[in-house]
Amino acid sequence: MNPTVRILCLLVFAGGVAGARGGQLLAGTLLLGGAFAVVGTGAGARLLYLLRRVRWILLSLVILYGWFTPGQSVLPALGPFAPTWAGLAFGGARTLALVLMVAAVHLLLTATHRDQLLAAILGLVRPLRRLGVPHERLAVRMVLTLHAVPQVQPLVRDAVRSSAARGPVLRRASRTAAAVFTAVLGRAGQEAGESVSVPAPAPVPWYEWTYPLWLAVLFWVAATL
Repeated sequence: MNPTVRILCLLVFAGGVAGARGGQLLAGTLLLGGAFAVVGTGAGARLLYLLRRVRWILLSLVILYGWFTPGQSVLPALGPFAPTWAGLAFGGARTLALVLMVAAVHLLLTATHRDQLLAAILGLVRPLRRLGVPHERLAVRMVLTLHAVPQVQPLVRDAVRSSAARGPVLRRASRTAAAVFTAVLGRAGQEAGESVSVPAPAPVPWYEWTYPLWLAVLFWVAATL
């Protein structure tokens, strides 16, 4: 599948599961399950690592919906401190929707090389040049941001470890922030001379333009179930 079509399918997929309805979530889960089965187990293991990093966000969704949504109490003996069935249902659906979005983005980045992703984004933002937007610079910055995140994470981890000394909380936080800032500046200085070539977008076969449309139809049908 052309990388441009992959990005469009990702946008349609995100819009489809955002409603957090049962049929849409089921369709999204089945689609991603089949896609990960094709890509391999390595992508699935990396996804579990990413989900562990956002586990507190997922837990907060369950708590916010579960404990602050009116409805029948799960444990009436706890009174106002008990979650509601409706809240847990809403929270679970929203949490699953977020998990599916994270999985879809991870799948796109795993299956698409950086140069292909850059060319696809360039093709999608090219119409913005009529509005005076430097589309090539925008595409390069978007891809470089995605590429830089995995490089910055080890720097942050090392900075946190090196500054994890005893002392007041604010002082430790300021030392950690200063260490992270210094490490990032050092890495930026090392890579300041790196050049990035902007490839031409690959032509999209006419029939692949229908893939996002069929995906939208699938989610529309799933929403009626």
